[in-house]
Amino acid sequence: MTIKILCFGSLKEAAGFSSIEINHQPGQNVSAVFDHVFKNHEKYAVCKADILYAVNQQHVPPNTPVHDGDEVALMPPLAGG
Repeated sequence: MTIKILCFGSLKEAAGFSSIEINHQPGQNVSAVFDHVFKNHEKYAVCKADILYAVNQQHVPPNTPVHDGDEVALMPPLAGG
């Protein structure tokens, strides 16, 4: 299945892209998409629990399944003040 991945902020810099399409295994979730993109970036594994995910422009929890044609957005935690 093909999905589109969007990365924002520091995740965009670490991944080396802002948008890419990849083939992905059926039955996986957005957390697995994050793992795929950042498998070679150990420092991001530590902050994985704080990552914000969206599928088709809707915020979702990390265990949300991904389907063919979905757009998955990976966003760093938001800072407030």
